Order: sequence, then structure tokens, then C-alpha cells
Amino acid sequence: MPRRRIRLRLPIGLRHAAGLSHPPIESRAQQRREVVSYMIAMVTSAIILAAFLFFIVPRGFAMSLT
Repeated sequence: MPRRRIRLRLPIGLRHAAGLSHPPIESRAQQRREVVSYMIAMVTSAIILAAFLFFIVPRGFAMSLT
């Protein structure tokens, strides 16, 4: 049932591009792993960007003013 749903949703070319040509359970686990790693990367970069904006930039700005 899940396999049929995936087949209906994605054309063959897209399925190969997304790496979904292996069995559905394996591909779903791999997809979840990729999504989780992507989310972790996004959150880490957002934290680094926020730290840079809120701590480093104002300090440099204040030092340039004085």
C-alpha cells in the first residue's frame, strides 16, 4: 500500500532523482534521515547567524562609535 502510494505520487524520473527506487521502508528511513540532518544543519546555521548578529555585530558597532 505505501509503495503504491509513492508510485502514484512520483513519476519514475523524480523517484530516481530523489533516490526512492529502493524498497519503500528503506527509502522512507533514508529520507527521514536526510530530512533530520538537513534540519540539524539549518538549526545550527541559524544559531550561528543569530549569535553573530546579536553578539559580534553590536560589539563591533559600539567599538567603532567610541
